[in-house]
Amino acid sequence: MSTQNPNEDIPIKVIINSPIKGELELDKGSINVVSGRRYKTYLLESIYSALAGREQNDVDIRVEHGLAYIHIRNSLVESHGKLPFNAILFPEDFINDERIIDLVEAFKKGIRYDYYRVKLPESFERLYYDPEEKKLYVEKQEEWVPFNKASTSEKKIATLSTLTESGLLGDPMTTILLFDEPNSSLHPSDELKLAYTLALLAEKGYTIVVSTDDMDMIMILSCID
Repeated sequence: MSTQNPNEDIPIKVIINSPIKGELELDKGSINVVSGRRYKTYLLESIYSALAGREQNDVDIRVEHGLAYIHIRNSLVESHGKLPFNAILFPEDFINDERIIDLVEAFKKGIRYDYYRVKLPESFERLYYDPEEKKLYVEKQEEWVPFNKASTSEKKIATLSTLTESGLLGDPMTTILLFDEPNSSLHPSDELKLAYTLALLAEKGYTIVVSTDDMDMIMILSCID
């Protein structure tokens, strides 16, 4: 199994050969939208498994003549160019996903990476952790709402905003962000906050892949330069 250099460039193209076919352009500092009702979740899971899950026995990577070939179970992901060192997958219900919960736990411990921080408007919801009460809150317009009593929309925006501002998403030059239906259960006004956050992350240099069937979200993201 090949070990990737964290300073290598992010991939130019990812091709899925089996059991589905298709390709996805991945340019540095961009937002890529994957639409269609079939296989898009599998596409994101495959990319994530290849990059973040490559220590598993069912993932094998070999590099020949500048091309990276990634075998995942019975499928093959072929990357023309070089691989990112890290991947973060935001599933549809990412506020309950253990991978995102781990990042929130890091935030609660006071971990910050200032170099990778992306500043967001004050009006955005954020997470607040009270170390004395050991409770997590959603901070909204100077009001603290217990996390378990906040709406799903508030939780998702607060979580993404906090991870973004804390720099916990890592180095944008070596990290790819994968979002599966990120606007699911979002209030329409929060969809704009989501799009704005993704735009700032792309401007910072992150490669972002978003899968969605929501035409409104596709239209919003298509307006981002």
